[in-house]
Amino acid sequence: MGEGRRRHRRYTLELPVRCRVEHPAGESHQNLLGHTLNMSEEGLALVLPVPLASGAEVTVLLDLPEGPAVAEGTVVWAGPAGHREEGRRHGVRIRNMSPTHEVRWRQFLVRMASQTYSRRHGRLGIRLQIQCAVLSRPPRELAGRTMDLSPGGVQLLLPEAVPVGARLNLSLQVPMGPRALEGEVVWCAPAEGGEHRVGVQFPQDSWGWSFLLDLAEREGAGPGESANPR
Repeated sequence: MGEGRRRHRRYTLELPVRCRVEHPAGESHQNLLGHTLNMSEEGLALVLPVPLASGAEVTVLLDLPEGPAVAEGTVVWAGPAGHREEGRRHGVRIRNMSPTHEVRWRQFLVRMASQTYSRRHGRLGIRLQIQCAVLSRPPRELAGRTMDLSPGGVQLLLPEAVPVGARLNLSLQVPMGPRALEGEVVWCAPAEGGEHRVGVQFPQDSWGWSFLLDLAEREGAGPGESANPR
C-alpha cells in the first residue's frame, strides 16, 4: 500500500522488541525476541524469529527512549524474511495500550515526525568491558566500557578523548567470549571524572537484535539513549 493511501504515516526504524504470543486456552505462551522495521499510530512491522499465523494475539514490549511501552496487538499479515534479516516479517495492528504507555508511544512518534530522532537503529544500554586499539600515529591502547549498543554502533566510556574520524579495533568482552569489531569515531564529548563518551560507527551491522537482546538479558540491562547522533 502506498504512503498516500495509508491512514497514518509510517516511520522506518529498528527498535528491539520482546513479543509474547498468546496461544489458545490450555497451551503455554511463547516469548520471542525481535525488532521493528517500521511503525505508525495504528501498528508495527516486526521481524520475529518464527512465523506467526494471521490473527495471533501478541503483547509487544518496546524499548523507547521515553521508557518501555507495552502494546496488545493482533497479527494481520506474515511474510518472508527480507535480505539479511534474522527472521520473518509480520504486521501487527495495535489493539490496546495503557494510558501511560500510550502517552510514551505518541510522544515518540511526535519526535519521529519532527525528525528530532534521526537514528536508523534504536539502542540498548549494555555495560561491558572493552579494549580499544586506536589506529593513530603512534597507535595506543585504551581500556573502557560500553554505554549502549546497536547493530550499527556503540557508545563507549574511555579514559581520554579520541579524535573524530579515528579508526578503532575493538575487543568486546561478552559472556560467550571476546568479540572483535572495527569502527570509526563519529563523535566525542567530555564526561564526568575526566572520562570521555565516544560514539563509534561500524562499517556494517555487526550483529542482530536477537544477539543484543540476549546479551541484555544476561547483563540485566535496559534501553539506552543519548543526545549524540551515531
